Amino acid sequence: MSTPCESVYDVFFDLIEEDRDFFNYYEATDEESYMLALQRAKALLRDAAIRMQMECDAEIDFTDTYTEGEGRKQKEFFTADLTPFEIDLLANLMYEGYLKRDISKLRAFQHQYTPSDLQVFSPANDRKTFMAMYNTVVEENKVKLDRYARRDRTTGKQRSIDYTSYETEES
Repeated sequence: MSTPCESVYDVFFDLIEEDRDFFNYYEATDEESYMLALQRAKALLRDAAIRMQMECDAEIDFTDTYTEGEGRKQKEFFTADLTPFEIDLLANLMYEGYLKRDISKLRAFQHQYTPSDLQVFSPANDRKTFMAMYNTVVEENKVKLDRYARRDRTTGKQRSIDYTSYETEES
């Protein structure tokens, strides 16, 4: 059985539901806005899937997807049946990637103000708060990735090491 990519998008969209900029586009209909948000989410999912492949000794290929349908009814699916933990982990990695893209905006925002502007309004506290939140998300994702890498994906049990493969022949 396969898992629709939409199940990961739904969890991700729940994480960022308060961000009006992600879902609203100037002079775009609700459907057009959703399609643009979905396009951005697909790019974030691709990055998250690649990261899981690189950082975990995954039993499945998270980048292996296929498409069914045409036009507006087109849907993308993972070839594997993902567990709820994998769906959540992918969505959280997408969220981290989403926040990471805002770091460059913060730096540009910092250079936008003159010293006299900063006497009235200082964005320094907002930057510190954002960076603290981003660093927390990064650390939580590291723990989740490590936990995922150490466990069997279907049973959730700790993987054991086969020490027989390390035995050497003694003379």
